[in-house]
Amino acid sequence: MAERLGICAITPTTPNWTCKVQVVDICRPGESSDRKIKYLNMIFQDEQEDQIKAIIYGDDIPNYEKIFRLFHTYLITGARIQLPNLRYEKSLHTFEWVIDKKTIIDPIDKDNSDEEELPPPTKLTVTSFRDIKDQASRSIKNPTKNVEHNVLAIVVKCFPPRYVASLQKRLQELIIIDTRKQTFTFTIWEEGIIEDEGKKLLGQFQEYPIILARRTGVSKYNGTSLTTRFNTTIQINPPYQQCLQLRKWIVENKEMLASFIVRSTFTSGSLISIPVDEEIVSIANVQSHQD
Repeated sequence: MAERLGICAITPTTPNWTCKVQVVDICRPGESSDRKIKYLNMIFQDEQEDQIKAIIYGDDIPNYEKIFRLFHTYLITGARIQLPNLRYEKSLHTFEWVIDKKTIIDPIDKDNSDEEELPPPTKLTVTSFRDIKDQASRSIKNPTKNVEHNVLAIVVKCFPPRYVASLQKRLQELIIIDTRKQTFTFTIWEEGIIEDEGKKLLGQFQEYPIILARRTGVSKYNGTSLTTRFNTTIQINPPYQQCLQLRKWIVENKEMLASFIVRSTFTSGSLISIPVDEEIVSIANVQSHQD
């Protein structure tokens, strides 16, 4: 019989183990640039909220990507354990799990199982807008191409996708804000995100959706802005306790948000990410202002 263990107790030499986990992130399938190997990355979280990256390779992806769903609970038995590849990202844990045909996956269904589902997650590591801006200003002298940030923010404006002829790519722009009234333009470049989460946000932004964007980058496109990367994921209104606190802040600041949206949109329809409390003055009236 397999022993029930937490993520941190499982090593490559651990025999006959089972771990109860919740899926807290699912990336889109990717392909390695060197060996052309297809892969799908996920993040699992156990009962102690320890996390580990799980990977599905090649032909196993179609079999398993329909089984795993965000914020659902599973019993995982016998995944292959390997050392992480630290080429592009920081490791969540000492090891990674590989889900393959030898892995036993038992979904926990509250209506058809004696096993209880794991509660909504509370562990969330994000970078504040202020810290991102400070890091971006320092990186002018010391560029760091692979710096990534997890961001929890409120979407206050979302425009339809547009085609940039000079880059031969589509993009979609958002304006996001935090509770300190710091703002960023967030540019979505990944076609899969534009077609999925981008469409959803376009229909929901007037309700101030909350997004958790994992592994975003910083770009100088359209000023200093946030940008998607090849491994970025966006979750809309995820079930974290921090999102409930943000929702309360939105209710308390609706008038300020509505005023900011009007001031941050030109009549041409383009977005500008301005400070929330900054006064906007027309060119004709600039001389009549002291500041």
